[in-house]
Formats: sequence, structure tokens, C-alpha cells
Amino acid sequence: MHVLPFALLLLAQQGAQGAPQTAQPSPISRIVISPSTRTVRAGDTVQFTAQAYDASGAVLQNVSVRFGGGGSGAIDSTGTVIASAIGKMPIVAVATVPGAKPFVERREIEIIPAPASRVDIRVAPTKLVVGQQARVEAVGYSRANDRAIEPMQWTSSAPAIVRAENGLVTAVAAGRATLTATAGTAKATVTVHVVPNTITSLTIAPARPKVRTGDVVTFTARARSSSGDVTGLTPTWAMQGNGVIDAEGVFVAYEPGP
Repeated sequence: MHVLPFALLLLAQQGAQGAPQTAQPSPISRIVISPSTRTVRAGDTVQFTAQAYDASGAVLQNVSVRFGGGGSGAIDSTGTVIASAIGKMPIVAVATVPGAKPFVERREIEIIPAPASRVDIRVAPTKLVVGQQARVEAVGYSRANDRAIEPMQWTSSAPAIVRAENGLVTAVAAGRATLTATAGTAKATVTVHVVPNTITSLTIAPARPKVRTGDVVTFTARARSSSGDVTGLTPTWAMQGNGVIDAEGVFVAYEPGP
């Protein structure tokens, strides 16, 4: 709702109640909107109130306050805000004293995602060799499927087998460990199997591809030991040069060059 039409509506109502046709300057010097918060969780309801003060800082009596606003939520005239979706929500408090011009106070509310209700693990190894490191990635979502803002924490059920620190896991010793990704109270788990490092050779395919800028190439790795292929491993991919490669071995060329 725009401030000017809202204020004009109040003036019209005052006029209908017999207020003078020529309004005097408002005795209101400032309005304090409470609570002072400027962020509200999507789905929450918050009751705002407003208190008017004169130039000396004294609380004014006989003041009528009505709220209005719009954007990513709804607000009624009493200041009850229902945050419906993430985004910005401007609100206004219009205070009037009989016979005086209205005084308007504005505030912008940011509606942030509701707490995480689930965690989706996007990247995580399932089988590593001792000494291998790999990145892990998970994302938290609210019930409304908004991306949650809580930080993601990774822990290991057996740090002596798999150590998890700052989104990086390290295979320490042979065995099994459960990795837990936590955002707020939401959690998801994945089991990692660590095997002894018996690899004697590693082959990457395609071996020497020629690609153009923007091309996408999927690489695979074949690990072998003295007794044959070592299957089921999760390769750790890294590169240097003009491109990027993800955890699945998918490479995208950015610029010409090696």
C-alpha cells in the first residue's frame, strides 16, 4: 500500500468525523515502532505497535495509529504482520492527532527463510581409500522449500576412520563411518566405507581430449591394484588451467589454453 493514499484515507475519515478542514502541523516529532526487529521468518506472525513522541521526548496521548504495507507479506491496520514469502516488506505507521496532519514512519522488513526442516546431501563420497580427501556438500531447506540460512555442519561418527572438517573429509583408516550434515535441527547422513590403499595405477579417460570454449567433458577414473580393478571408489577431482571440474568429474572449458 502506498503511503500517500493511506494518509489521505485517514484524513478523509477524520473529516467525516468532524475534524477541521484545515489541519494543523502535527505535534508528533517521532514514532517508535516495536519490536525493533527488521527480520521475520517466513510463515511467522509478528505484532508491531507504535508509540508517538513530541519534540521534548514526551509520550503523546490521544494518538491514533494505523499500519499499512505490502510486499512479501501482509499487515493489517493494527500492525499484525504475516510473513508469507522471503523478500522485502515495506511497512508504514501513520499516526494522527485530531485536527493535525498525519505523521508517517516507514520501516522495511526482510523476510528470511523459515528454519531448515530437511537437509539434502548433494556431494559425498561412499567409498574412499586411506589417505584420500574429498569435498562434501549439503543444502538445508525450509518447509516451504526455501533455501535455509543456517550454516551447515559436518560431523563423523568415527573420526579415527573418517575425519570431517569444514566441508572436507579425510579417510584416516580402514573401516566405516557415518557422516552427518546438520543445519539447525535438520539432519541427513551418509555412510562412507574406507578401504586400504592398494592402488598401483590410475587411468583417466578421455586421456588427452581437445575441447572448445564452453564444451563439457565428463572424465572417469579407473583404479587398479596388483590384483586387478579397484571398483566403487569415489574419485577426488582437481585441476589447473582455464576451466572448472566438479565432484562428479564434469569439466567445463572457459578459455582457450592447456
